Amino acid sequence: MEKLKLCIVVLACVVASVAAQSASNALGMALPTWMDRLLWPCWPSRTHATVRIVDQCRNVGLDLDVNVFNQLDTNGIGNANDFLTVNYDFVDCGD
Repeated sequence: MEKLKLCIVVLACVVASVAAQSASNALGMALPTWMDRLLWPCWPSRTHATVRIVDQCRNVGLDLDVNVFNQLDTNGIGNANDFLTVNYDFVDCGD
């Protein structure tokens, strides 16, 4: 399957809740654009990245740049499965 899009799929209650500031075991798939800033620690590899994401409202999730997906996917399992399981926290991007 072509990896042009990376969608970070999170629980519907996390996305729907304005107060939600983090999630555990969220799923991620490939997308090319950025908008909001998140800290994405990817377990079990313990890699992390601070990135901008785009919420295009096409699903119950958030979208992440494919280059960051590949950076977090240190063991290749994310590419093999077309998603990553990640934990994330919203951070202040200062802009």
